[in-house]
Amino acid sequence: MGNFIAVINPGGNYMLSKTVLLEIMAGLLRADGGSVMILGVDLMREFNKAVKLRRRDLAIVFRDPGITLIMTLTNLENIMLPLLQLGMKKDEAKAIALSIAKNLGLSEEILYKSTGKTDTNQRRIVAIARALALKPKVLIIDEPTISRNKEASETILINLRKFADDNKATVIVAHDKTALPYADKQYILANGKLMTVP
Repeated sequence: MGNFIAVINPGGNYMLSKTVLLEIMAGLLRADGGSVMILGVDLMREFNKAVKLRRRDLAIVFRDPGITLIMTLTNLENIMLPLLQLGMKKDEAKAIALSIAKNLGLSEEILYKSTGKTDTNQRRIVAIARALALKPKVLIIDEPTISRNKEASETILINLRKFADDNKATVIVAHDKTALPYADKQYILANGKLMTVP
C-alpha cells in the first residue's frame, strides 16, 4: 500500500505557502536547507535529477491547470497526450483516458470540448485525470477539491485514495480539511512549519 498524505494550510502563510511547499517537493524550487527525498533522490543535493523524475515517476497537478494543459486540444486529447508521447497506441491511450475520466465524473460533453473553452474547475479534473493516466510513482496535487461540491470532492478523493492503495505516494496540499479523512498521514502547515494533525 502507498501513502496518502494531506497537508492543510488554513488561511495561507507568507513564510511558507502550500504552493511553495509543493514546488519544493517536486524539485521546482530549491529550499534554503534540509532535504527532500523522492524515490531515493535528495532533490536538494541533486536538483538536476528532478527533471528526469518529473518525466515519468513524479506528476504534479497545479492549482492553475492552464500551466500544463494545451488549450487548443480537447480535454480528452490532453489526457491522452502524455501516453501517446510514451509510445502508446492511440486506441489504448483513449481507452485509458476515457476510463479514468469516467471515474472522476467527467462527462463526454466535457471530454470532447476544447480545453480553452472549459472552466478552471473542470480543467483541474482533466489535469488530475492526465496525471493518473501516467501512473506515476509519486503524485502531488495542489487543491484537488477547491470549488467542488461535496459529491464531486468525494469522487476525486476516493479515486486518489485508490491510486495511493496501488502502492503509489500521493500528496495533497489544500486550504480546507476535506482530504483529511482519506489520508494516511495528516499535516498542518502553519508559521512556516509542518506539524502533524493532533
